[in-house]
Amino acid sequence: MVRKYVYVFFGCFLLLLSLSLSVACSGGECTYDSDCEGEKFCQEGKCVDGIVGNACTLNTDCKTGESCISSKCIKVECTDGEQTSCYEGPTGTIGQGTCKAGVKLCQGGRWGWCEGAITPSSELCDKLDNDCNGKIDDDPLCTTTCNDGDSRPCYTGPASTRNVGLCREGKELCTNGAWEGCSGDTKPVAEKCNDNLDNNCDGNIDENCGDCQDGQSRACYTGPSSTRNIGECKEGTQT
Repeated sequence: MVRKYVYVFFGCFLLLLSLSLSVACSGGECTYDSDCEGEKFCQEGKCVDGIVGNACTLNTDCKTGESCISSKCIKVECTDGEQTSCYEGPTGTIGQGTCKAGVKLCQGGRWGWCEGAITPSSELCDKLDNDCNGKIDDDPLCTTTCNDGDSRPCYTGPASTRNVGLCREGKELCTNGAWEGCSGDTKPVAEKCNDNLDNNCDGNIDENCGDCQDGQSRACYTGPSSTRNIGECKEGTQT
């Protein structure tokens, strides 16, 4: 009789252990808030950021700084759809030259990435203040005086791509004692597969293009190799 109870107890223990492991190994899946770690709660079967709050129907049911999400009051950074300006460049450069603020959009109670902001870059000798220091083309390479008819090489793409792959520098001419804009340079474009060229000028040819050409096909089989073309098991075609 005792042995019977031991077996029953041991069986229950294994059942509980398997259930707990299934929750722990589910990659953030949950049934109850207690299944989640730290300041997370269970929302539609997933552990999400936030602090478990009171039940609610409207945002007005929640405290200041909280919103009603999935019928719970959750602490949020912002209100969905709200926008705010943002800038991650050095202090004092915003509004100078080409530098300007961007916009963050609130989604799911969290601020998204800063989009549309322009921060300082090297001078491009394009009659603009690219480094946002209040001076236009103040790099020594951007000498503004020249003799009519003079020319110099130029490139308006990323510096690391200059004369790499298909990218080539152009020429800038001197007219009326001043340098004109760069013309004739070839800048990076998206990689075109199977042309054996480095279109994006990163030093690699046809990268991320797979190991075949469009239209090619080959036989394939996903079952055990010993069953290939045996009985009803037939290989297929991979294109």
